[in-house]
Amino acid sequence: MGLNNVDTEKLKQTIEAFTADPSKAKKVNTVEGEWSPGGGPQFSATVTFEGGTATLEADQPTGLGGGGSTPGAMIYCLYGSASCYAATFATFAAMVGGELQKMTLKAEAKVEKVAA
Repeated sequence: MGLNNVDTEKLKQTIEAFTADPSKAKKVNTVEGEWSPGGGPQFSATVTFEGGTATLEADQPTGLGGGGSTPGAMIYCLYGSASCYAATFATFAAMVGGELQKMTLKAEAKVEKVAA
């Protein structure tokens, strides 16, 4: 792997391919899941990605009516945002030769009031 755990050569090839044919840059990501009406995590989905499949489960915190048994939707949103930002930052740094020694991120969502 290249600099900052980013395969810069593969990325350059991808950018060239997208530049030559912009239609290759189009990708649809889909999550299709199921709500469980009878105990356990409230929602689950098996997602497909380049390396295979994974089953993700979500359960609201107990104060919001769930069982609190798995991360809730907000945690997944924060994780997605933080990991996307980190990947983008590390990738751009690698593309200009910037070597990261360490990077930490904190994503936070503060809920002030829940409407009745």
